[in-house]
Amino acid sequence: MDGITKSRIIKFIVGKDKVEHNVHEAVISGLSEPLRALVNNGMKESVEGLVVWTSVEDETFTHLMEYAYRHDFTFVDHDAKTTYASETTESLNQRVKGYRLPRKSRSKGIDFALDCFGDFMTDVEGDPHLVRSHSQQCFISCARLYVLADQYAIYELKDLCVDKLRQIPLHHPYTDELALSICKLLVFAWPRTIPNDTLRALLIDYIITDLYKALGFSCVTDVLDEIPEISTALLRRAPDDYWLAL
Repeated sequence: MDGITKSRIIKFIVGKDKVEHNVHEAVISGLSEPLRALVNNGMKESVEGLVVWTSVEDETFTHLMEYAYRHDFTFVDHDAKTTYASETTESLNQRVKGYRLPRKSRSKGIDFALDCFGDFMTDVEGDPHLVRSHSQQCFISCARLYVLADQYAIYELKDLCVDKLRQIPLHHPYTDELALSICKLLVFAWPRTIPNDTLRALLIDYIITDLYKALGFSCVTDVLDEIPEISTALLRRAPDDYWLAL
């Protein structure tokens, strides 16, 4: 901590409103090699101690700094709500945990969900009947932070973003609202990431867990028409026996 507080202050000008943030150089340079180079490479930004990031949302930068100083970050979703699920709005977590049939009798979607998400399943606040809904803004905020972390090679932050994004749909009721949030994530993330990206894979995996239901949402079919690569990713990701079972 002593090394941090004694390091010089770097000024960041962030977002369209050009909000000023003052950050310790040691904190920024410790996040990744590209960021270390940004403030230590002898170029204009490092000499002046001034970095202009007008393309980065102020909220995203605030979460980046929270992670830089605390090695964690928290999203406050004021629109989140916890309710009891019905049979038609169960979360993926509930659907998988409630499926007690032997593997050979289970749907391929459930098998796939267990393989991809089984190690991450827990109950909401200890009650297996509760589901927790989140706003679209919560999904997008986390994705923005992921993309920024990817851009500057902050690998541990990328992993943390994926961990948090994985938990949200696991406990979210599978409703039109969730489908729309997933679609908005796909539209946001796809042009900003590359093939085999972890965030892409997470979204594709979630859709495959119940592809039949997903295709019943108009926003999903619209996204598949808009970005044909997503259909290709679905075809390549799902196991061969998954398609045979449909």
